[in-house]
Amino acid sequence: MNIEKARVDLADLNEKREALETELRDMRAKAEEETRDLSDDESKRSDEAFGELDKLDTASEKLAAEIAEEEKRDARLKPALGQGKAVEPIDAQKAAARAKNPASEEKTYRPDNIRSANFWGDMLSAREGDYEARERLTRNRDQAREHYASISGGDFRDMTTSSTAGGDFLPPLYLADLWVHPTMAGRPFADALPKYPLPPEGIAITIPKLSSGISAAARAAGGSVSETDGVTATISHDVNEYAGLVDIDRIAVMRSDPGLQDVLTRTLVRRYNVALDTDLFSGSGTAPHHTGIDNIGTGLNSVTWTQASPTPALFLSQIYKGISQIDTNRLEERPDMIVMHGRRQAWGAQPNSSTFALFQQSGLFHTSGTQDGGFVETVAGLQVVTDNNITTTAGSGTNQDKVYILVSSDFLLAEGPLYAKVHEGVGSGTGAIRYAVFGHSAFLSKRYPTGAAIVSGTGLAAPAFDA
Repeated sequence: MNIEKARVDLADLNEKREALETELRDMRAKAEEETRDLSDDESKRSDEAFGELDKLDTASEKLAAEIAEEEKRDARLKPALGQGKAVEPIDAQKAAARAKNPASEEKTYRPDNIRSANFWGDMLSAREGDYEARERLTRNRDQAREHYASISGGDFRDMTTSSTAGGDFLPPLYLADLWVHPTMAGRPFADALPKYPLPPEGIAITIPKLSSGISAAARAAGGSVSETDGVTATISHDVNEYAGLVDIDRIAVMRSDPGLQDVLTRTLVRRYNVALDTDLFSGSGTAPHHTGIDNIGTGLNSVTWTQASPTPALFLSQIYKGISQIDTNRLEERPDMIVMHGRRQAWGAQPNSSTFALFQQSGLFHTSGTQDGGFVETVAGLQVVTDNNITTTAGSGTNQDKVYILVSSDFLLAEGPLYAKVHEGVGSGTGAIRYAVFGHSAFLSKRYPTGAAIVSGTGLAAPAFDA
């Protein structure tokens, strides 16, 4: 790239941004001077200006990132050209410092400063032309991006595309820290899965597949070399949106302490987590649902356990049967994860009649796995994940759960950051403000169906514990 031209373009974008910011400040100052709200025309122009600012922000960030990469490349080339020791650009040094100590910068929104920095109040005020509110939102967005990038090893700059411009912001980090809720199952399986970067555009992820062909065989002297042409295909996974909304009265947004809107939003976020995590197991694959493991189709391994008097020892045999099926059909990869409901783990951890428990809290002999806190941690050396989003109403008796055995690397979750949006117009007649959260994701579940086995059947009916 022509780095000098890129810098000129970046300066031009910043100049346009400053002009819009000045226009918004002047518009709000005029309304405050005349002790009135923004007029309809001013509100319309304010919305348009904020939309333009979002687009300029996106373009500026992308261009700045490209310039930084070019500077880093040039810096690495300097030693080879005899120009001395390479020096990283200032921006790269700052980013590295923040990555080493992400907590060094004080967070814009925190539970203890809600009176001076109210996220949802700022979302509302920004739409009414409050530039300072928008500055806080933008600063929080940048902090959140750095946080998500630091924990995923990736970079979320590309997620701020035009499709989410015009009032969409990442929720405060302290809301993310409080996603777990005692009355909801959370997202243990989603968090345990390996991650795949969600492309910045498109509504499907298409993966090429070599479906058959290619051969090799022993060859006698002078004989023909084995030849079989390869047959290719594609596997497509939809990018879906999971979302929720809640209406809150304006006075509660502006005056409640602690903020009612934060309490309700945390619940929205938790509901989002549960909806996504549940679909990873049982999603139908029909839009707008991901294709859950239950429905990945041909190749999926299945163990049907029919047993009227199940015991942990018999249960262990079914798990080994599932492991055997994966090893036989997946061939080159072996399972490393078992996902089961908490009730099944607690049942498996109990003493096995008059003998030792199969899963113990130590390295003693007579064990087939480990437990801690009353729940199984490993079985046959495989990690066990507890997830209470697994159904407990399967089977003809609607009382059965399921157990999933997986080659975890065969099942990738591509998930973008969670966004928040505010809508004032929908409840203007009743003083209600609508807040929504949404996220985009794709579950790459159909790459290797033989990498999963599901144990189900009457043996997994509601567990009974020894009296």
